[in-house]
Amino acid sequence: MNWAPKAAVWFHEQRLVPFVPPGEWLAAAPDSGVYTLGNRAASAYPPGVPLIILWHMLAAGSAESSLAFLPWALLLLALGAACWGFLRGLGAAPVTAAAAVFALVSLPLLNVHVALTGYADLWLAGYFGLATLALAGWARDRTPGLLVLALLLALGATLVKKPGLAFAGVIVVLAAARALGWSMRTWGALLLACALAVASLFVFQLELPLPGGATLGFDGTFLRLPYLGSLRLAAHPLPPILAENLFFSANWHLLWPALLLAIAASCIRRGRAVLADALLQAIAVALALLYFVFGFTQYFDQAVNLVTLSRTLLYPALPAVVFCLRELDAWLPRTGERSD
Repeated sequence: MNWAPKAAVWFHEQRLVPFVPPGEWLAAAPDSGVYTLGNRAASAYPPGVPLIILWHMLAAGSAESSLAFLPWALLLLALGAACWGFLRGLGAAPVTAAAAVFALVSLPLLNVHVALTGYADLWLAGYFGLATLALAGWARDRTPGLLVLALLLALGATLVKKPGLAFAGVIVVLAAARALGWSMRTWGALLLACALAVASLFVFQLELPLPGGATLGFDGTFLRLPYLGSLRLAAHPLPPILAENLFFSANWHLLWPALLLAIAASCIRRGRAVLADALLQAIAVALALLYFVFGFTQYFDQAVNLVTLSRTLLYPALPAVVFCLRELDAWLPRTGERSD
């Protein structure tokens, strides 16, 4: 595991001692006070999850107490409560909100990550999922507190996993798109300019220095992203693997087929207005981001066995469940205010 050992060392040392790559650890003096992990990259992982574990180790007074992993079970309850509260806040029927909670907490892979505690994926799924709900709530009624909450949750995503930086960027960009109030034509021009900039980066193999010693560049094979590392670009046959995971594996019940059906139903009901739906935008951008990572980089090798791919699909699971049940509620014949 990449996170609990850090917490255990910090507990026994009673201070946040640094972790370095194995090479630096071997070269360090015996009394340097630095540590390393078996996973060469794990020493540079964000500190959020080890700090969560450490907090509960300190509360339990032991690094061996199973209470240190209680937050994973509590997080599942929190996600279910958020699912209920969001849908009820939209005016959804209690039975619909309850069905959404059940659909979420019964997802097999979600329960695996609750039972086999210690991984950071559930936390990134929680931060990103809750941020999308806060963003959608702010897009609906423009309550400033919800925008602040969405941005704070996006910040939290950066503290638990390195990919959290990209998913936090999704929230920030979607929030900016609404806050600025630009027209579709303006955003289209901006997207075209970004596309031309990216094309120039690839065609001319540019390298741009950024603050903190990071770089953005492409050398013909590797795309170097600021603060995220390098990606070896190449097209891979991801669609059959993705289809097997989404539509035939037992990890998700019927979540992803239900999402496709909900999107189709929303298009029928709302027409082009569905394109401005904050939940759907967050889901679409997140899935597109994951498709790029696994379909066009070296991470395809980790998608073949479905393990890493499945874990990352947890990230948009909460907004996907909420979108499905919100759409179902909109089609149910009942009195009172309808969810939009």
